[in-house]
Parts: sequence; structure tokens; C-alpha cells
Amino acid sequence: MSLAVQKFQQNVAEYILFLWQMEDLVRAVYFETEALDEFIRSYTPDESAFEIERQWFDQLILTMRKEGVDQRGHVTEVHELIFELSYLHNTLINILKEKQREGWHLISLILFELMLYSLNRYLFV
Repeated sequence: MSLAVQKFQQNVAEYILFLWQMEDLVRAVYFETEALDEFIRSYTPDESAFEIERQWFDQLILTMRKEGVDQRGHVTEVHELIFELSYLHNTLINILKEKQREGWHLISLILFELMLYSLNRYLFV
């Protein structure tokens, strides 16, 4: 399993940051995978892990070129993930706001009932 897959499974926000960094790294070495070999070897324990990571970088390079983000910008996957996180964030905020409104509504009903109870006791003593 590649480092990117591990990051995606553990923390999507960290995965997005990782992708940004790897896009910048690929641009820094002018899209030459051979130039990435030393970097990849620095964190891979064996040859099979190295090959998995190398394939991941090869795929990233192909995607970047295909999507025309070789000079600047980010691959579509990044934009989609950010959109999904934003959608999730807004959904959770709206749910919390709705729960908060429900809570205030319940509190106002309780206060109204208490006020009526107190008023009735005062008027009908």
C-alpha cells in the first residue's frame, strides 16, 4: 500500500496536503521520475514498496500532464475532495444550527409554560 493510500485512509485533509506537496515536488524535478528515486528510497523499506511508490508517482505525473496542471494548479481529485469536505462541513454546521434552534425553541416553550404556571398561581391564589 502506498503512502498516499495510507494518508487517504487515515486523514483526508492530510492526504490533500500530501498531494499538494507531491505536486510541487514533481514540478521541482521537472516531471522526471528518476530524479524522485532517491526521495522515494528514503522512506520505503524494500524494493517492492519502492516500486509501489514509484508507480504512484508515475500515475500522478500522468494525471498532472493530462489535466494540464504541470505549471500550476492541482489535479481534479484535490478539487473534488475539497468540495466534498466543504459539503460535509456545511451539512454539519446546518445540522448544528438546526439542533440549536430546536434547543432554543424547547427552552422558550419551557419558559412560557413556567411563566403561565407562575401567572396562574399568582392570579388564582
